[in-house]
Amino acid sequence: MIGPAEGALAVHGTEMYALVGQERPGRSPEQAGRDTRIRDIVLDFFTGEQTRLWPAVTDRPTSGSVGNPPYEPSARYQAVLDLFENIARP
Repeated sequence: MIGPAEGALAVHGTEMYALVGQERPGRSPEQAGRDTRIRDIVLDFFTGEQTRLWPAVTDRPTSGSVGNPPYEPSARYQAVLDLFENIARP
């Protein structure tokens, strides 16, 4: 989950600067840290370095976060799953 960072909300496309190796003009140090972490997550995923990410999902949903989300990521993930519990997902 991507959360806000000092001076920048977490909105659709927040991660785009990090994904394409760019820097948002006037970004804060906290935004720079969030961008670096997003870049590293993507690189770790594609290079097979999953051990540097977060624990694998087993029988309990697990989620990681970047930035400062206003909620605990794994609890939010579980709440979304609970919301759609009785809906078939073929």
